[in-house]
Amino acid sequence: MGACSDPLSRAAAYGELARSSSGKDDTRKFEKLQDSLASRADNEQVLADQYVDAVNAGETERLRGAALAAERRERAHHETRNRREFEKAVSSHRDHSPRRARSGHG
Repeated sequence: MGACSDPLSRAAAYGELARSSSGKDDTRKFEKLQDSLASRADNEQVLADQYVDAVNAGETERLRGAALAAERRERAHHETRNRREFEKAVSSHRDHSPRRARSGHG
């Protein structure tokens, strides 16, 4: 038994002992141990899966945050460039538009 370290292997070993056991009490004892260790193995797998999901969710959120930050920087850069181009166009239009002569009426 000492060679089997993980609960699933130990559960399988107890299952073999239950099948080869001659007395009902020993069979029940080994079956109970088998069930307990199989349940423990299932619980450990659930915890391991949840850990992986949590780590991946954290990484996904970090990547999503980085992508959003990059998108905001890109948008701000484009807005600044568009504003400068607009101001330049307005300034150029003012410089090249004919000036109206003021009339002396009034």
